[in-house]
Amino acid sequence: MSRERRPDPKVDTNPLAGGLTHNPFAALGGGGSKSAAERTSVPASSNAKSQAAPAPASGSRPVASKERKGHGGRTVVRVTDLADAAEYARTIGRDLGTGARLDGPDLVVQGDQLERVINWLTERGHAVIRGTQ
Repeated sequence: MSRERRPDPKVDTNPLAGGLTHNPFAALGGGGSKSAAERTSVPASSNAKSQAAPAPASGSRPVASKERKGHGGRTVVRVTDLADAAEYARTIGRDLGTGARLDGPDLVVQGDQLERVINWLTERGHAVIRGTQ
């Protein structure tokens, strides 16, 4: 049977005790003067991803519908008649946390995200028509 080793009392095992001169987490801790709400609040100017989307074209009536056919059994949301589909493809995928691509003139968003896509387009000033598929 082996004996359990005891730590040597002469050896300091604390890495912060002696020679550490730079604390990489000092900026994360922040000062004690700020309250928790001030440290966690996000300024309005930092919400740049929703402001980066282009303005909707006048008379644009996009149609959003769910479909599965031709996508390997997976559900996607197809948005047709969207004036700036090329600009929205990258932005909507980043904002909703899903894949988005162009399929000809249409915007295709991966997943069963119909309500989220409609809300996202409505926030940007589009009057979205809900499709039937």
